[in-house]
Amino acid sequence: MTSKLVVNTIEADTGISSVSFASSISMSSTSVFHFSDAGVNIGADTNIGRAGNGILAFNINSSEKARIDSSGRLIIGTTTQGTAGADELTLSTGGSTGITIRSGSSNDGNLFFAMGTSGNETYRGFIQYEHSNNAFRFGTNATERLRINSSGAFGLGGANYGTAGQVLTSQGSGSAVQWATPVVLAMGYMSDGSDSNTTVNGTTVFAGGTLAMTRVSATSKYILRIGAQINRPSTSSRGFLRYQVKVNSGSYNTTPGDSSRYRWYMGDETNENYREVTLTYLSSGSVGDTVTFQVGYENTASQNDTFRWQIIQATEVSALTV
Repeated sequence: MTSKLVVNTIEADTGISSVSFASSISMSSTSVFHFSDAGVNIGADTNIGRAGNGILAFNINSSEKARIDSSGRLIIGTTTQGTAGADELTLSTGGSTGITIRSGSSNDGNLFFAMGTSGNETYRGFIQYEHSNNAFRFGTNATERLRINSSGAFGLGGANYGTAGQVLTSQGSGSAVQWATPVVLAMGYMSDGSDSNTTVNGTTVFAGGTLAMTRVSATSKYILRIGAQINRPSTSSRGFLRYQVKVNSGSYNTTPGDSSRYRWYMGDETNENYREVTLTYLSSGSVGDTVTFQVGYENTASQNDTFRWQIIQATEVSALTV
């Protein structure tokens, strides 16, 4: 025999503190449970409640841990969503915060950027870690564009790692970069030992002859090899070998780009310290430009250093790894 209790209304009574059920409760499709904002307690330390209008909050040990707000956003560890456009999921802690994607040892961990629900619209952009090969794959327009393998090598469009000595070269705004072998386009050389007595004290001096080259390619780069001798009265000097450059009949540019390209520290030795250094000039120009280089010495100390440069060699190349 099956027993049934039909209840239309349960009213509060000071003599009833709880109602216990020994089995499940069945309700009609149109019936609902109504709870106060305090919600439902699950054991002594867990609660699901209403934290505000349209906000479902999950509380553990009397502290809110997560909520789903009235816009359907999932917010964990805070009550404040992230910035607009990236606020559907917000994570927050008082320290380092992150998300772990744990995949099988022969499977992939994926982050897909979709714009549809079928075909390649479901992965138009993607970041994928391939555990079987320990490789990162990055894709745009549903196609792999860049891969970093387990050795840190870059692969273009997949496993195209190029060959030793090749460099990445731009193909313009409409095409992807490609591997290319640098090509020497032109070389220039001169020797000048006439400035053995040039004194430099607390300043920069450019001296001696110049090396002029005619540019072969508008996007080419220059490699400069300079040999110089510096004589210092003491080792407290801070001296730098450097160059200046001018294009056609313009003024010399004494700071052509990043200082690590046109300026080299010569060390603290005294008595004819000879050093050969390699510097680079990376600016583009026009085919037929006359590019003129001149060597200089920068002494940052107040003492009479003498400067003598001996050789300068310039090589114009089609591409350069820097």
